[in-house]
Amino acid sequence: MQCSMTFGAGDAPVKNLTPLRDIVIPVVCKAYLGWAMPGDEFQCMGRTKSGYSILVPVDDDMHIGLIPFRDEWGHVSAETSDHRLKIPDGIIRIKIPTKIRPGPIVLTAGTVYSAVALGRKYNVVYKYGKYKAVVTVDMDCMTPVAKTDEEARSVSADMPEKVAVPGGDALPDGPISEKAEQALRDLVKEIPEVAAIEDDDPTHVVHSAIGAGISVSSTHQGAGEEGEPSMLVDGDLKTRWSSEYSEPQVVTVDLKKNLKLTNLRLHWEAASALQYTLSISNDGKSWKNIRRMNVMVSEGFPERVDALEMKGAKARYIKLGLLKRINPAWGFSLFEIEVHGEKVR
Repeated sequence: MQCSMTFGAGDAPVKNLTPLRDIVIPVVCKAYLGWAMPGDEFQCMGRTKSGYSILVPVDDDMHIGLIPFRDEWGHVSAETSDHRLKIPDGIIRIKIPTKIRPGPIVLTAGTVYSAVALGRKYNVVYKYGKYKAVVTVDMDCMTPVAKTDEEARSVSADMPEKVAVPGGDALPDGPISEKAEQALRDLVKEIPEVAAIEDDDPTHVVHSAIGAGISVSSTHQGAGEEGEPSMLVDGDLKTRWSSEYSEPQVVTVDLKKNLKLTNLRLHWEAASALQYTLSISNDGKSWKNIRRMNVMVSEGFPERVDALEMKGAKARYIKLGLLKRINPAWGFSLFEIEVHGEKVR
């Protein structure tokens, strides 16, 4: 027999559900989460495509932070028991100083959660240690979980203290005590909902230069996925621009407005540059050369990402002077010029 509870207007059944795939739920955090230092250990609540979601105590509250797998120079940020190190399961240990960013809740496929149906959505109860939240997800993201009588009895023995613990227990099928019912009802009432989105797509990036103006000294089309210069700033890491098979080449990005630049990421295809310059300008006429890069590649023709810190430089235009090809038989080719910055006030 399925149990039911009252939530707001009308009665809604409480169900045991699991996500069809991992769902990442961004959480707004106004607290300053600070820096993680070498040797610090955190509970790992889950993983996204970009990093570890961790539990961060700040004063008397618990917040969710994000530790990226690697920093912008490619250094591994943390160790886990996955690497056969003597670290308890569910814990990460910081290797390098790392700024903690606000992180997401991760509803993990295969984990059972309690949920209440409201229209075409579910209110899903999430608890991890001292952190708790109610999140709203589309019905087509979740599927019911049928429990055996033995599993239901096992979970029932722990109620009402455990309402929904990722990796642990959800509500049992069958009768539920008034104390447990009231605990879940109060939990849903007292916790603000946060919006849910599906897991982030690793083939797309969001940045400040999407849709920017692009001018190039040449374009080669013919090989797979080669396209127009506009593909350099379309956010799609599957499309790319290539130059003609000569050097030097020039790529100029018009951001359409002045930005205070924080960092720049160049997503190179195998036909990368071994030498290039980076210049910025406010008017497209007077240029300031801020970087000259000489890249060493040990072997082969690897795709790579060059992460360049911009240190708050203010500019509307960004220019790449591509000087030396990794292979003289090719041109230069980039998937994306990823730019991050803030509007100048």
